[in-house]
Amino acid sequence: MILFKMAFLLFINSSMFFQNSVFCQWVQMSASAWSLLSMATDGHNIYTGTALFSMFHTSGGGNILLSTDDGWNWSILNYNDRNASIEALACSGTNVFAGTYGEGIFRSTNSGATWSRSQNGISETSIFSLAIDGSNVYAGTYTGIFKSLNDGVSWSRLSNFTYEVRSIALSGSKIYAASGGINYSTNSGGNWTNIGPSGSFVYSIFLKDNIIYAGAANSTNNRGGIYRSSNNGANWTYLTYNVNTGVVYSVIAQDTNIFIGGERGVFVSTNNGINWIQKNQSSNNLFPQVFTLLILNDHIFAGTWRRQLAEILDSTKKVTEFPPPVPPVYSYYLSQNYPNPFNPNTVIRYSLIENRYTTLKVFDALGKEVATLVNENQSPGTHQVELDGSGFPSGVYFLQTHGGNFSEKMRMMLVK
Repeated sequence: MILFKMAFLLFINSSMFFQNSVFCQWVQMSASAWSLLSMATDGHNIYTGTALFSMFHTSGGGNILLSTDDGWNWSILNYNDRNASIEALACSGTNVFAGTYGEGIFRSTNSGATWSRSQNGISETSIFSLAIDGSNVYAGTYTGIFKSLNDGVSWSRLSNFTYEVRSIALSGSKIYAASGGINYSTNSGGNWTNIGPSGSFVYSIFLKDNIIYAGAANSTNNRGGIYRSSNNGANWTYLTYNVNTGVVYSVIAQDTNIFIGGERGVFVSTNNGINWIQKNQSSNNLFPQVFTLLILNDHIFAGTWRRQLAEILDSTKKVTEFPPPVPPVYSYYLSQNYPNPFNPNTVIRYSLIENRYTTLKVFDALGKEVATLVNENQSPGTHQVELDGSGFPSGVYFLQTHGGNFSEKMRMMLVK
């Protein structure tokens, strides 16, 4: 009886160790060895597209995998043609679109059960990105964007670009297309303007509120990384100056959390990009390059790899609870205040690359100016100023700086 109890306790402890180990790492939910290039979800089903042999351009066949149970199990769908990698996926309701390298677009109207080719009006066969808005479907190719107004039944050319379109993001009548830099249209594709970021080849675009995030390869520092703009591309802030992420192929922003996937796996920031932690712990130590990320319910997915969202955020916060580094002075930069939330004092750092008349003001949640921290001509370099919030009530405040053409806005929280 004593031996039985000891064995039972040993089993319980081993189970707890196994569960904690699994929860604190990425787990490959499918035994597939394919490269995972694309993902999409309708809120329940998860689709992921694969390639057999290489990162993007492959003459080998790819597959479309489907999970209907939050990534626990995956099945292979027959999409009629296995001679091309699945570069892009998008879905809306029961309509699912798959963009391939060299074989065009395939469409399913029944959640992937059957597929048909959807090439009427598209003169190109390599599709790198897809986006859906109602019955409007957008497809990014080597030379521009094609648009369908009828769920992929027919297509017409919307734009011509110099480089392939790696990502498309939609916001009402606004369209953002990653082709070299980001090309931007305010009138549903009637006219286009390149808004940068300069010197970068953008692979992924993510829109959150009025902020643009761009995952890129960078020709200036040869490292790649992520850029952010809060004024529609007029100015860009390079967020990954203190970490080498390699080329960034996928970006997701959620609250103050940013997730990026790329050449060197997954990196996470829980403080709006000030600090980054590489999160590549896996069940078999073979965590791959990450070309696609998706968040659904309580998990974050990198293809068929899965990890608990709360765990990855909690473990990142524990590591990054220290003052942020001072940004290098080769760009205009407004750093997130530290600490945040604060009570009652907090420190703000910012950098200037030339003499500028600079203002730094604080506004409450109603837009009323409550404090002016800086209002003078300042020299190049990194500057620091402290905000004393002892006379303010608890709540959300906004810090805004202006200096020439540079303008940046930041959210702060005072908790008493």
